[in-house]
Amino acid sequence: MPSPHTLHPFEAELEALHAEVATMTERCQRALGLALDGFRQRSPQPGPELSGLVDLVDADESTVDAHVLRVLALYQPVAGDLRMLLATFKLTTDLDRIAQDSLSIVRNASTPLLTEPAASAELDGMAACVKGMLRDAVRAFFERDPKLAQDVIERDRTVNLHYARMLEDIGAHLRTHPTDAGVSVPFFKVGRYVERIGDHAKNIAEEAIFASLGDDVRHRDPGHTG
Repeated sequence: MPSPHTLHPFEAELEALHAEVATMTERCQRALGLALDGFRQRSPQPGPELSGLVDLVDADESTVDAHVLRVLALYQPVAGDLRMLLATFKLTTDLDRIAQDSLSIVRNASTPLLTEPAASAELDGMAACVKGMLRDAVRAFFERDPKLAQDVIERDRTVNLHYARMLEDIGAHLRTHPTDAGVSVPFFKVGRYVERIGDHAKNIAEEAIFASLGDDVRHRDPGHTG
């Protein structure tokens, strides 16, 4: 007789959880895109769509966490299923923080804003990389794909490289345009928020490896920021 956690209702619960987290992820990605657009358009206040998305992500976190607790209580899963469910708690926390960081990005929009093509290109590169990391980290989590998760972790180095170059480009600009110091501050802050979102995506990838293999890889990477 199969154990309770391998019966069809349990699989249906996992599929439902997958769908809930996928929706939460899509909202986070949309929020990040809107935030970056708002920053470029110098709109310092989040629009209703962005504010609504962040509120929905916050509600999603509570919904998913409650769902995980219900599944744990009803089915008492073991091994990989148990690890995946426990790791989902951390995943939703990272997704919620991504939404909050997106709000912080748009709130740092200002007029005038530093116009530095090289720095802007590095910020765009960071954003594109981070969006891909977030998408693939969640995919690796639910597909239990440690190879994809490791690839996401390694891509964080690319984000950090873009960030370092962006800071160098701003520094070079300020050496010849010292009066732009004030308008450069939003670039510094937004770059840091985008880099932090990459850290959250990396966290999710690390949880994917834990859920799949039972390995805690966080302390093996000296660049981990938590």
